[in-house]
Amino acid sequence: MKSYLIFLLLSIGSYAFSQPTVTISIKNQHIDGDDFYFDIYIKSDNEDLLLENCDFVLSFNTVNFSGASLSKVGPSPGFCTFNPVNYPSSDDVREEYYDGTAAGIINGTYLVVNVSAPTPSDQAAFDKNVARINNSDNQCLGRFRLSTISNHSGTAGLFWKMTGNPQTSIYSFENAAGFQGSQVTNVIGENPFDALLPIELTSFEGFTVDQNRIKLVWTTASENNNEFFEVQKSNNLLQWQNIGKLPGSGNSSSVKQYCFIDKLPFSGLNYYRIRQVDFDGTDSFSSIINLNIDSKNINIFPNPVRNYLNINLAPGTPYYISNNSGAVVREGILTNPKIDMSELSTGTYYFLTTEDQFKFIKL
Repeated sequence: MKSYLIFLLLSIGSYAFSQPTVTISIKNQHIDGDDFYFDIYIKSDNEDLLLENCDFVLSFNTVNFSGASLSKVGPSPGFCTFNPVNYPSSDDVREEYYDGTAAGIINGTYLVVNVSAPTPSDQAAFDKNVARINNSDNQCLGRFRLSTISNHSGTAGLFWKMTGNPQTSIYSFENAAGFQGSQVTNVIGENPFDALLPIELTSFEGFTVDQNRIKLVWTTASENNNEFFEVQKSNNLLQWQNIGKLPGSGNSSSVKQYCFIDKLPFSGLNYYRIRQVDFDGTDSFSSIINLNIDSKNINIFPNPVRNYLNINLAPGTPYYISNNSGAVVREGILTNPKIDMSELSTGTYYFLTTEDQFKFIKL
């Protein structure tokens, strides 16, 4: 009897030790337009977490969102970084958990991310498809989109809900025949900083002045924690250079207008965007606009063009062709002074080299 009791106590102690301590956190909070994005991260501090079904529940500042909706960002496997229990490739496990994740809002009050883990049929499937999270990794479940911001002077206010109904709950598989799951009793929710919603940029425009300068004007309806704006320019959408910096208004609920003049624009097409930086270093970017300064170095004909465009440039010159929205539709190395444009759709295009640009019309 005595030896049995000793064995029982050792078994209970072993089971208690095998319970992981799990830490969940929110990272990479950022804004794109009227959408708020965040990532959910998981870490197990003292024992492997073999992730089974879970509910991640967060409260948020409902007053700062209109018709709020929550969705996962994809396609599969999205931003998931999980690794399998024992398998050389991570592709399957990440797709399994992404596909088994659903996001939504309960009663207009709580953000809920539900994870339905894979159901392994044998040890091989368990090793391949179940996620193993340990204390050497801080792994990302995925990225989520909260729409739609209605009050740009407010905060997102994400906060883990660890008690009540609904509440955050995490289960872990047992790595043994039957692969039973049990609830993790020690879960720590690290609440993020109360993310400030961004400046509300209501317009961003550009104008040609004096034929060889470009004036940029942008307007904000409100600002939060806004330290400065940085004006960036590119001639190919690949490399950007900082050409100016203007101080922001910190915190403001009134309309503010900003102006910057580019005195040395590129000959041809110029792309511009505004980088906005908060006092804590968080940044975001405006949409991209483009303006054209007539080129004097490239001779392109005929213009408009239907089939072949003639270019008076040396063979070996790298070039890009972008559409009127700034998207690159073709790139290559010039081998012939004639370029076939017959496959391009009708519209306005720009021929770009590293030194110059030219606008042409495709019929």
